[in-house]
Amino acid sequence: MEQVLTMFGDPAWTWLALGLVLLILELATGTLFLLGPGAAALLVAAAAALFGMSTTTQLVVFAVVAVALTVAGRSKAVRDALQGPGDRPLLNRKAEQLVGRRVVASEPFEGGEGAVRLNDTRYLARLADGRTDAVAEGAALEIRAVEGVTLVVSPPQ
Repeated sequence: MEQVLTMFGDPAWTWLALGLVLLILELATGTLFLLGPGAAALLVAAAAALFGMSTTTQLVVFAVVAVALTVAGRSKAVRDALQGPGDRPLLNRKAEQLVGRRVVASEPFEGGEGAVRLNDTRYLARLADGRTDAVAEGAALEIRAVEGVTLVVSPPQ
């Protein structure tokens, strides 16, 4: 094992190379399993460079730190997954984010259907509850739901 650790001369360089390879593989896979060993190898590289540890000590420190970081990282990832979306539950639900927003009729509604403008985008829209009221162009409306690509709107309350 001594020959492997002195492959690049100083064992710190070998640990550094191993750590970088493991972190690059982690970036490629995204599993979080290689993050702990990669970070542990970098820590052992720093410790070996600063304190000149023996081969046995380097291997023990690497094993203990790698296992501890892997267990801690996986535990946090599982805990975060079980907690749910956190303080931004609609982050990746664009349609649901629109509900409650105010829009302006960009054309008159006929038979309960027309178009509205939200920011710089024109959306097809229909009145909520099957209403067929006439809505004038420029009238303020509020989004109640999103059905496919059509906004369901009603006058603001």
